[in-house]
Amino acid sequence: MAFVGRMAVRMSNGVSRTSNYMGKKWPIVKKYAVVELAPPTPAEVGKAFGEFASLIGKAKKGGWKDLTVFQATLNTVVMFEVILWFFVGECIGKRSYVGYPVKVPNAVHKEISYT
Repeated sequence: MAFVGRMAVRMSNGVSRTSNYMGKKWPIVKKYAVVELAPPTPAEVGKAFGEFASLIGKAKKGGWKDLTVFQATLNTVVMFEVILWFFVGECIGKRSYVGYPVKVPNAVHKEISYT
């Protein structure tokens, strides 16, 4: 019984400390969330397309040869991260590692329930 009492006190202290900490930090979190999670404006979309077109132009002219080894390594790591999250998102979306469920008449396999 003493263990349960100690755990209740620790949980109560943890909740109160967390609420005090978040009470102080919430305005900062909210300020950055409003800016970072806002959808892009049409002007920002146009600017992004322009930057992308200039990057394509640089790549065609051999601008990739001017990268340092460190920059090229970082670009490669970012590319693999984007690919990884694409595949993870696909697996989450289809709720399976293998493939999408296909309904075939007279199939040998059972129907899978996703509940």
